[in-house]
Amino acid sequence: MTQKKFYLLTDPSIICSYLVSKWIKAFEKMPEFQGILVKEEVPSDRVIRERKTFHQKYFGQKHLTDKMYELLIDLYPDIDRTERAMIERYGVSQYSTTEHSQTIFLGII
Repeated sequence: MTQKKFYLLTDPSIICSYLVSKWIKAFEKMPEFQGILVKEEVPSDRVIRERKTFHQKYFGQKHLTDKMYELLIDLYPDIDRTERAMIERYGVSQYSTTEHSQTIFLGII
């Protein structure tokens, strides 16, 4: 019996980075997991790199300064109060929405 292959389909928001982080931890080593589909135009290499750096540097941090939020808004432009509350409650997620090596950008759907 063949195993079904699967992807995670997600938005490029900071709140979805929590979901992406959980999926990477849970499924990354499974051969059926084919990667992450992101409903976003391909961002610049700078944005992808800086998102990864931000998450690595501030992983788990719950209290961000205004300057940190400015950087975060540059990387994830549509941050709202709910997403700020997620950060304050759970800290910055481990991975960005675009960090996985098998990320496929679908454009804006």
